[in-house]
Amino acid sequence: MRFKGKNGFIMWFLLVFVLGCAGYFWSIKGGFDSQIGFWGIIIMHAAVVAVIIWFMVRNYITVTDTEIRVSLGMTNLVVEIASVISMKKVFNLVASSGASAQRIEIAYWKDSNRKIVYISPVDQDGFIDAVCGKKPEIRVYQNP
Repeated sequence: MRFKGKNGFIMWFLLVFVLGCAGYFWSIKGGFDSQIGFWGIIIMHAAVVAVIIWFMVRNYITVTDTEIRVSLGMTNLVVEIASVISMKKVFNLVASSGASAQRIEIAYWKDSNRKIVYISPVDQDGFIDAVCGKKPEIRVYQNP
């Protein structure tokens, strides 16, 4: 089962911020008269915007019978469902593979260490139900 990732305020803010900064620096550097030139600024700007849009488009979580695959931009993370300890809905701005501040914190074991990953599927309840359907003993904590 595949769940679309949520593109929250963070990703939209980053995109608008980059667009604004590029325009501002282009205007204070003299526009067409700068050393970089018009096309240099356009190419740099397009590359940064392309990376941000790639993160926004390639943002999904796949739940199979044995694993959770998290894909965000250039990153891929695989969590074995058998190693998942707990899940909790959180509002957290920690840098992670969740592109929104409304996330699910997944605690799991890997190499004898407790690890945490944050994800932000659009359908959080559906995601939790899908994973708990594969391993019912996962603890699901409610928000305080």
